[in-house]
Amino acid sequence: MKCIEDFIPIINDKTCRKTNEINLSNNCLEGINIGTESNPIYTCNKCDNKSALITNLNNISDCYERSDNLVYCSKGKIDDKNNKIFTECISSSHLNKSNEVQICECNSDSFGVRNLFCYKCDDEDKGNPGCVSSEGCEYKIINDQLNCNKCKSDFFEYTKGQCFSCSNEIEFCNKCKLEVNDLFICENCIDNFIYNKYEKRCELNCEEYSDIEPGCIICNEEYKSKRKCQACKPGYFKTENESCIYCRDEKYGGPACNKCGKNESNGNIVCINCIGKNKALNSKGKCYSCQHHLFNECERCKFISNGNNEKLVCSLCK
Repeated sequence: MKCIEDFIPIINDKTCRKTNEINLSNNCLEGINIGTESNPIYTCNKCDNKSALITNLNNISDCYERSDNLVYCSKGKIDDKNNKIFTECISSSHLNKSNEVQICECNSDSFGVRNLFCYKCDDEDKGNPGCVSSEGCEYKIINDQLNCNKCKSDFFEYTKGQCFSCSNEIEFCNKCKLEVNDLFICENCIDNFIYNKYEKRCELNCEEYSDIEPGCIICNEEYKSKRKCQACKPGYFKTENESCIYCRDEKYGGPACNKCGKNESNGNIVCINCIGKNKALNSKGKCYSCQHHLFNECERCKFISNGNNEKLVCSLCK
């Protein structure tokens, strides 16, 4: 059930109550009546994502700030000395048993933000996808910057701690490095591609047979005799009957689509990756430009759920 602003649902009573009238924190999102209808006793059942759910000796729970010994805590209790003690840590964190005062801390492959959340170093949204998580990372709150201790093989370190995708520099490159004087070297290309060091690009190692179908790639005679596609050029999608369809076709991914695939829920071919990093993909497989649909200074954007709809928001400025 849903309640109007400043009210929370009391699940078993099927009513809405103001938190300050039932002695619960404003951070409580959902409550339960553990008393009776004539003598109600309210306890919090769910907090917002910035708070910890703490239960006292009377089995009444409420939401508390994640501070002091409740840093990165998701659940806890109040003991007979009125001390707040955590019992569960948030995702991507663990109990630090080495401290005299035991607290939760982020895992070695993760980083903390404002003592509230822990994220994996290579988290697609909050982290850097190029980080090798197992090597750790460091978050600097002063400039909101995440530094990786090591980059993945398909990324390169342009400035200290900053990992960038090889394929952004040379299309279809999946292993690279940066030499002295910022000389970019591609060491390996994706399957069916080889590196042309003179042209400084990854090129198809197999032949395209456009007479069979546009985008159709064949590397051995077996497929050629069957007139079936062994693979498809980048920008095309190989179907179950081994044919190729063009992702940028309006019928499928559309003009801004870089890679398309099959939607398992309805079987339609939709876009799964847009051209360029300043594009965002919605749940229906359509690409939107951050700069065109938001503002020119937006470097990266994403869609967030807004009830039954989706909203395009900027996640990184230039």
